[in-house]
Amino acid sequence: MEELLFNTSLEVVKCIQEERYDVLEKRRYLEKISKEYIKNVLKDYGGILDDIKKEDYLKYFQYIKINNQDIFMTYLDLIINGERSDLTIICEIKINDCGDVKVVIEDLHIL
Repeated sequence: MEELLFNTSLEVVKCIQEERYDVLEKRRYLEKISKEYIKNVLKDYGGILDDIKKEDYLKYFQYIKINNQDIFMTYLDLIINGERSDLTIICEIKINDCGDVKVVIEDLHIL
């Protein structure tokens, strides 16, 4: 389960890093925040969101399960200018009985 949650969260970060907001919109990941919000937070924070290195991101990945349901909140600190930042992306990931995964980006902010 942890691997699925991590890979799904990392996929979201990769789309943001590659500025593929159309993919996030098409998959309905942006139901709670907009691409403009994400762009503004990254611009205000400054620096460059580095290329994805799975092993680096795995060090900073956390998740919690919500109330004995198949709903998880994932927390992933972004790596900016080669270092772990305090800018964290939070996603809600729901997994139904058929194994289908629904992702919604909850927030991107400083933790």
